[in-house]
Amino acid sequence: IVAAAGDLGSDGAAWHDRIREGLATAGARPHAFPTGDGLRLEAGAWPETGTDTAQLAPGTETILDPLFAAHAPAHGSAPKTLNPSDLGGATTLPGEGGLDEAAAKRRGRQVHRLLEILPPLPTADRPAAAHTLLCHGPDAASEEEIALLLAEAEKVLSRPTLAHLFTAEALAEVPVSAALDALGGRRIHGVIDRLILAPDRVLAVDFKTNAVLPDRPEDTPEGLLRQMGAYAHALAAIYPDRKVETALLWTRAATLMPLPHALVTAALMRAGQLDAGGGAT
Repeated sequence: IVAAAGDLGSDGAAWHDRIREGLATAGARPHAFPTGDGLRLEAGAWPETGTDTAQLAPGTETILDPLFAAHAPAHGSAPKTLNPSDLGGATTLPGEGGLDEAAAKRRGRQVHRLLEILPPLPTADRPAAAHTLLCHGPDAASEEEIALLLAEAEKVLSRPTLAHLFTAEALAEVPVSAALDALGGRRIHGVIDRLILAPDRVLAVDFKTNAVLPDRPEDTPEGLLRQMGAYAHALAAIYPDRKVETALLWTRAATLMPLPHALVTAALMRAGQLDAGGGAT
């Protein structure tokens, strides 16, 4: 259907005039339309359009269940996923001074970054890489700070007893998520610094940059034990046929402290009543 309105002019240049000429050339015939006379181009046999409307058969009224007139019940929000690092409890020992909490966390991120990126690099290339990693961004450090952070990372990477944590087979920064019975079915989601997978065992290691270190696993700050307990139980759900072990790598001393499974499990159980916002007691 081609239609136009208004003054088309008399020079024959309007698009409506050109289409009319084309229709006439193609064999269109005059036709009376409800809106006025025009041209119609048709081909083939077109059936006549019926005007009678068939009567609908009488039917039975459908009565809906009252359920369909009621509003849907409010949907309760799912409990917040918990961070293993935020299950309550202290994360440092008495005497930890020098840096406030924000600065301590910043320093921890800086050391973690170096231990994530530097291991496969040749020793001679690490200073330049450390400078590139730490001279920009929200955790940017001064040249003096970078030198101290690099020294701490190099102390860890050069320790023969820790070499197995930084091989190509060791997994770095591994996300883990699981619903834990020990937390009443609540789900945790965290990132394990180093994960070692063997056919019969799993070792999860977390880096800690604390200045004051415990002499034995039982003296480890409660919050760190709860964190490792959450990792242990999550990995047990993921690898039910393997023995799960956890350990803390104290970067200041470049020492690895294995944590007894019973110790971290007991700490996880002490996480207490978790509120809807993820807080712990």
